[in-house]
Order: sequence, then structure tokens, then C-alpha cells
Amino acid sequence: MKRKRWNGNHTEWKAVFAVAALYLLLAAIGHGCPIRWITGIPCPGCGLSRAYLAFFRLDFREAFACHPLFWAVPVMFGAIFWWERKGSRWARNLALVLGAAFLLIYGGRLILGDPRMEIAVGESLMARPFMILKRVL
Repeated sequence: MKRKRWNGNHTEWKAVFAVAALYLLLAAIGHGCPIRWITGIPCPGCGLSRAYLAFFRLDFREAFACHPLFWAVPVMFGAIFWWERKGSRWARNLALVLGAAFLLIYGGRLILGDPRMEIAVGESLMARPFMILKRVL
């Protein structure tokens, strides 16, 4: 079955930009990653911002240490764009492979105890009401 071609609506890209704007807003007020702030659990993209900052300073070792797949984000967006626009099977497969690689790296970093992937559920936004309730009782 052929995938529906680009319809000119750009709804997906609007969602991407809305999430990026939310991330920038939270970073500006000192919270960083919205997923980690709310849940206390790092997301598969944890470290990407630090990786890009290191990359732009030309500190490639630090960039790869912060997130080994930082280079794959523009490739993945390009593949998704090409897939949406042209319906290309190779672009779809590339996007799926990179997405799976992100999940594998995420799991590996959690299992191996990467210090950048610290789980702090007790400090999350979700845990705060329970902490307040615990103090009251």
C-alpha cells in the first residue's frame, strides 16, 4: 500500500516546532527536558542539547559522550521529510533504523548506568504533590 504523499498541510512540522518551542521555554526558565522534569526519567534524546553545544564548540569527543547519535537527528529528519514528500522506501527504512538505534542506545545507556541518564523520580513534577502530602501527614 502506498503511503499518502505530502499534502501541504505541514501539521507534523507544526507539532515539531511546538515541541521545540516548549523545550526552549522550559530551558530558558531552568527546567531543561520536559519529560525529565515531569517524570524524573530521561528520554531517548537525553543529552542531545549538550551534544550539539559541544559539537558547535568543535568538542567532538564530548558531543559523542553526551549522546552518541547526535549526528543522526538531522539525517532522520531529512529521511522523514523525503519519505513524506516522495514516498521513498529507503527513506522510510532509514528513519525506522535510526529510530530503533535511538531506542537501543537509550536502553544501553540506562542499563550501563551512564551518569547523564540518572533517574530521579523523587525530584519530578509528578512526585511533588506526594512529597507535600507526605510532609502534611
